[in-house]
Amino acid sequence: MGAVLQTATFRDHGLDHALKRFREMRGRLLRTYGDDMYGGHLGLKDHVELTLSLEMPDARHAESWIEGHGEKWGPAVGVRFRQGEAGDLYWMVGGWCPE
Repeated sequence: MGAVLQTATFRDHGLDHALKRFREMRGRLLRTYGDDMYGGHLGLKDHVELTLSLEMPDARHAESWIEGHGEKWGPAVGVRFRQGEAGDLYWMVGGWCPE
């Protein structure tokens, strides 16, 4: 079986908010797509490890970081990045999801 890289993005409003958003998203995905261990979605990741020590310059770099640090059977991982001319801060969470 293979794996597919899945990511989700949301605005940074603090660590607690990021964890809450991940739990909400996970719940929606499980309700929608089920809990088949080869379902290929982020709902199958039971938790997320957010990296506070890094900030990526844009979404492309954040996705590349997740691609290199996520593990098929590990938790989701997340990193912050800047977006837009104003440099708004966002979280990107994701990982390799079994399919």
